[in-house]
Amino acid sequence: MQKGRVDGSQAMRDLLVPVTGKIHIDSYEMLVPKVQQSGDMAVLSYNLISHGKRPDGGPLTVRWNSTVVYQKIKGKWKIIHNHWSFIQPELKTPPGQ
Repeated sequence: MQKGRVDGSQAMRDLLVPVTGKIHIDSYEMLVPKVQQSGDMAVLSYNLISHGKRPDGGPLTVRWNSTVVYQKIKGKWKIIHNHWSFIQPELKTPPGQ
C-alpha cells in the first residue's frame, strides 16, 4: 500500500519494523503456485489467502496476488524482486447498477 516502489533491503526493513509483531495471521492458503525457471533466474507466482483477526477481534481474510523473482547468486537463490497486489474482489452488484 505504497505510492511507489520500495528499493533495497534497508528501505524494506524501515517499512516493516513499525508493524513488526502487530500483524497476526492464523492460517493461509497458497493457491495455484507456478515456478518458471531459466538458468540462474526463476519466477514464482501464486495467490495467497490469509486469515487473521482485526484489532477488534473480528475475522479478517485478505486475498493477494504474489510474484517473486529469484536469482541464483554464489550458489544460493536470493529474492531480487517481490510484488504483492490485492486480488480483484468479486462484486455483488455489477458496476454501474
